[in-house]
Amino acid sequence: GTIKWYNTNKGFGFIKPLDNNGYDVFLHRKELQKINLDKLSREEIENLTLAYNIQINSKGKKHATNI
Repeated sequence: GTIKWYNTNKGFGFIKPLDNNGYDVFLHRKELQKINLDKLSREEIENLTLAYNIQINSKGKKHATNI
């Protein structure tokens, strides 16, 4: 998927899946494995393509893991 937006101060954002099913996936900095988004500019972050796994939280919402 591609990063839709990311807040470097708060450490979270959303990924737009490549299948474009209309549901964005929550992204939290603690799940980042190989990239530190906090060190990139907004221009570098937006539309960056990522590989990730999806899990469903206790509220039924999708979130990215192993990014």
